[in-house]
Amino acid sequence: MFSPSLTAWPVAYIDPGTTGIILQMLIAGLVGVAVFFRQTIARFLSLFSRKKPSDDAEAEAKSAE
Repeated sequence: MFSPSLTAWPVAYIDPGTTGIILQMLIAGLVGVAVFFRQTIARFLSLFSRKKPSDDAEAEAKSAE
């Protein structure tokens, strides 16, 4: 008994366009994760940081204008 599906090597073709799309998705995902964690860390650190008194005075002066 001969079964061609067991003896033949599977052949798959990925064209350059597909490779480019996959690469673009990977890069976008990595950049997205980096931005997410950067913003999350900044928000977390802002909870424990104090504003400088000069920053408050400048903000009040700008809002008074």
